[in-house]
Formats: sequence, structure tokens, C-alpha cells
Amino acid sequence: MKWLECNIYYKDGDKEHGDFVLNTFVSPYVRKLRRDKAFESWHYFREPEIRLRFYGEDAKVDRIREELDNKLARKEKNSEIFLSHAFGRHGESGEYYGESYLYGIDVWKLVYKSWESLSDVSLKICSTIPYTDRPIKFHAQRFTHLFLNQMGMTLQDERVFFYEMLGSKLL
Repeated sequence: MKWLECNIYYKDGDKEHGDFVLNTFVSPYVRKLRRDKAFESWHYFREPEIRLRFYGEDAKVDRIREELDNKLARKEKNSEIFLSHAFGRHGESGEYYGESYLYGIDVWKLVYKSWESLSDVSLKICSTIPYTDRPIKFHAQRFTHLFLNQMGMTLQDERVFFYEMLGSKLL
């Protein structure tokens, strides 16, 4: 079993073009791979490039890498939005091995599965925003509050947490 990280760079690195990449490429590609049972887990982040990761059997992940390389190369030739892509680790060259060293082996599997769930939810929300009455901030605030609540934080703890997070970003 192994991980694959593909960083997809797109025009201006802005939300609108990122949504386009997610809705026209990532979402349908993940649905296809899921139907084919081609991975055990997947997730993405915006860094601002799309950091797309898959985990699964070595041979299946190797096929995903080859397929991604070919599909993205074609998109880059025929689109002004898809600029380039690179395989790596946290946006740099190298292999991505997961993050069990940060979380511990037992917690790491739960963490990457939660990232997969949140990626699925985020794709759904981003693809339906024009058709829903709830803005993205509603979903982000609700998810964050409920997770911190599950971790045992009170509303006061949350305020302190966000104040400290904001302070660390300003330093």
C-alpha cells in the first residue's frame, strides 16, 4: 500500500479557477476511480494548488499516477486554466508517505478517512453553492465548531483557540 500526491496548478490560484478544476476534473475522476475500486482512500487540499492524494495498492496507485499524468498533460495543452502538475510531497519533490509520524498509526487512518469524508462533502458543497441557501462560511463554521465540540472544547475554549490561531498568523 502506498500514497500518491499530485499537485495541480491552475490559473491565478484563485477560488473560482480552483472550483473549476475540482468540479470539471477532480470530482468526476474520483467518482470513476471509486466505481472502479481503484483506491482505499483519497482527499484533497487547496494550498492554493489542488493537492490531490490517493492511497491504495501499489499497482493501482501506479496506474492512477500514470493516468493522472496523461490526463493532466492533455488538459494543460488544451486549457488556459490548467497550468501544470507535479507529483511530490507537501508540494515539493519527493514521495508522500502519509502522516502517521504526526498522528500515530492508529489515529492516522482515522485522520485520512476524515479528510476523505470532508473532501467528498466539500466537493458537493462547492458544486451546489449556486443552488443552496447556505454560504460556504456556514458550512465551515458549523464543521469547525462541531469538531472542536467533539474534542471537548467549550465555546470559551473555541474563542481562545481562534484568538491564538489568529495571533500566530499575525506574528
